[in-house]
Amino acid sequence: MTNKLTLKFNYKTLCILVLVILIIAKVFQFNFLPDKYFNDSLMYLAYMNRIPDWASVSYVFTVKFYRTLNFFKLDELKEWAILLTIIGYIYTITLLKKIKTIGITKAFFLFCSLFLLGVYAFNIGKEPIQIILFQIVTCVIINNHIETNKQVLIVICFFVIESYFFREYYAFIALIMLELICLNHFYKCSEKSFFIFLLTMIFLMLITVFVIKYISNEHYKEIIFNRESTNKHRIDSDNAQSIIVDTIKVNNEFLNWAINYIINLFRMMLPIELILKKISYVPFVIYQLFLSKFYVDSFFLLKKKNYNYMLCFCCFTAFLLVSFIFEPDFGSWIRHEITCFPLIMALFFDNQKLIS
Repeated sequence: MTNKLTLKFNYKTLCILVLVILIIAKVFQFNFLPDKYFNDSLMYLAYMNRIPDWASVSYVFTVKFYRTLNFFKLDELKEWAILLTIIGYIYTITLLKKIKTIGITKAFFLFCSLFLLGVYAFNIGKEPIQIILFQIVTCVIINNHIETNKQVLIVICFFVIESYFFREYYAFIALIMLELICLNHFYKCSEKSFFIFLLTMIFLMLITVFVIKYISNEHYKEIIFNRESTNKHRIDSDNAQSIIVDTIKVNNEFLNWAINYIINLFRMMLPIELILKKISYVPFVIYQLFLSKFYVDSFFLLKKKNYNYMLCFCCFTAFLLVSFIFEPDFGSWIRHEITCFPLIMALFFDNQKLIS
């Protein structure tokens, strides 16, 4: 789908725009966001001198990563935010170097993405490391000099490594991505109907979780009770206003979990409910609605694009399908989703020109 209205950029103008957006993002972050948004970053700072014995592998790896980078002996949250924003600025203007023209709606989406990167990702935490991961994954996927089987194997390996060092459910993303690749001929044949594709994806997830029940009951329970166990002490908290509470209590019933999964899929991709909670959530709602629109557009491009594009689509789709299970609130959802920025750019813009 092509936008009739387009914006033309020269590179200097784009660099200035990106800089202004990131500065606005940092001003917004440190002047308008509540203290809860800085809890994780402050914890990593506290661990820079001494990592507690009980710290998980993900905390240990993250702290050691920033210790290695700490050439300037930074010990303040704002100092790290400034350094990582400078690095993020250089990264984004390099990534966007080949943009000459862009549709109005995609320009708006791009600027929203940059703002969210500035607020959520360019801070001391796991997010910058995950952006690096998705950048490597994206470069591997669109590299025409790597054989297809090797591309898939490398990407799967990266997700498995990610599951060990950061979030366990990334191994699940690897599994779903493999299943999607195997099914690619089916949904390319059904490319005229996004509804059929959506039903297929839901069925795929439900079948996969149902099979896991008979392979590992422990992992099955982790999946179906994940959101309930994560949120049980947060429901009435002032710090969890964007919490995603299941509509139906699971009660160890697969059918109840399946209904919740389908409902939460639509809630997360079309988060209209947030407008009723707080007016400040409106920008996020708009961003997510645009992302959902461009995701549907990318589905209709599958038949026209090459195999690399299909791999990008499968990778991002797997990320979405698994996130609908594990994200406890909309704040975490947007923070984790924005780390897919390299993959999003490859999907929604010209992947061969933007990332090479």
